[in-house]
Amino acid sequence: MTSVFSTTGTIFFIIAIGYFAVDRKVFSRDALQVLGKYVVNVALPALIFRALSGRGFSEISNVGYLGGTFWVR
Repeated sequence: MTSVFSTTGTIFFIIAIGYFAVDRKVFSRDALQVLGKYVVNVALPALIFRALSGRGFSEISNVGYLGGTFWVR
């Protein structure tokens, strides 16, 4: 149970840092657009690839999982 809280707590902490950085105008609007494009086009696909490369093919080839992945695109 503590592993769940440590994982979700970390995610919510990062979200809170981002919220307060935008609220206090630490970054300009243009910088946030560039950062958002980087996250969506580079960081997120790399994170997904890293997560999937550590799994076996039988775990990845779940039809519901793949359907959800391709449905989003």
